[in-house]
Amino acid sequence: MENPSANSLIDPDYKAAIPESIGTIETSLHTVNGRICVGSAYVNDATHYALLRLKDNGELDTTFGKQGLTTGSFGRTQSLIYSVTELDDGALLVIGLTSEGSYFFDGVPVLARFTKDGTLDENFQGKGYVIIERPEGLKQEPRVLPLKKEQLKQEQSESKQNPSLSNNYPIRCVGDKILVLGNYFGLNCVLMTFDLNGNRDGFTELKRSDDTWLHGLNLHASEEAILICARIYNDLGLPNGGCVVSLTPEGEYSPGFGTDGVANFPTALKTVENFLVLPAAKRIIGCGMGESREGVLVAMTTKGGEDDFRFSQLRDYSLGWNQLVAFSPQRADSRLLAAGVWNNRINAPMLLGRFCADGKLDDSFGDGGTKDILLDDMISTAARRCEIDSNGKTLVHCMSTKSTAIAYGTLIRCLTAISD
Repeated sequence: MENPSANSLIDPDYKAAIPESIGTIETSLHTVNGRICVGSAYVNDATHYALLRLKDNGELDTTFGKQGLTTGSFGRTQSLIYSVTELDDGALLVIGLTSEGSYFFDGVPVLARFTKDGTLDENFQGKGYVIIERPEGLKQEPRVLPLKKEQLKQEQSESKQNPSLSNNYPIRCVGDKILVLGNYFGLNCVLMTFDLNGNRDGFTELKRSDDTWLHGLNLHASEEAILICARIYNDLGLPNGGCVVSLTPEGEYSPGFGTDGVANFPTALKTVENFLVLPAAKRIIGCGMGESREGVLVAMTTKGGEDDFRFSQLRDYSLGWNQLVAFSPQRADSRLLAAGVWNNRINAPMLLGRFCADGKLDDSFGDGGTKDILLDDMISTAARRCEIDSNGKTLVHCMSTKSTAIAYGTLIRCLTAISD
């Protein structure tokens, strides 16, 4: 479907050569050898994990993996990768999911290591990966009945988003430690630490003092604290707000932050999708949807987790925001860019919005602050992750679908630079 007005935001000078077998591009990482993209691929009617490497001009680097692509399984029917980081020796450390079902709701996290050229490093845990089971001593029986799982899958279908995948930064390397967020359906998220050989050496269960359970979405680590963005689910398995959990570097709940180390986002945010920590602005911004599936941005303070009412709680009743990045995160006055998806259209384009530091739309961008993107021949386009490069352009990792409901992973570069 031709959509010249909406797609005028796409940079015509960049075209990523993504193989047609790729189902999702969850995220990517720029390295000295090129950009590593991770996600999933269709292999013999199953979903396998996928890694590929692009040259700076977007061409597929055929020296990586097998003709530019590495696919495989983490031991179960369905597998994917949704986050990647690079070690000092150039090796690639990834976090993924593997599941026996067609959905990843009952999947378990996987930690794997690949060489810099895309080969699974079998010296890591003897086979290249380790399935991360929930630590012993913690509750193992999900709080949600199997019937409720179907309700949650329906919630996913209706919102045109995938709440089971964090697709942000659920893995961090801090010195010689690896921080990993592990999610287990119906149970509280667990923050775990591993050594560089993949051996778990510590964990903290993330929980509130009620009957809800937390699904970890993103983490931010510094010398002062570890901040985790989590979605709150009620005992029916439905989203019921969002929160930030603050831990000390040793994994203890931070005193003075929220209540016992847990601070809720303002109640306008019913389904949190992501957060952005801006230390210079002393602000944590959450994005997602409200009670009526309207797009919402809210904020709290970094020091104590109090609601930050200086930040405009923007609502748009036709879309949901799921990604949020800053142009200059080291500055308190940095403008922001959010990506979302329309909820009230048959053809669901992706939407990019640019905001001032106080949360108000930057009307110098697009059409009053926002702009649509709907890739040709697709009926929907949704952002998985956004990254602003040094020129102010935005790389958007997308999942698009055709009328056949088959998903295709894409990577586009958008003209979002600030001119003033």
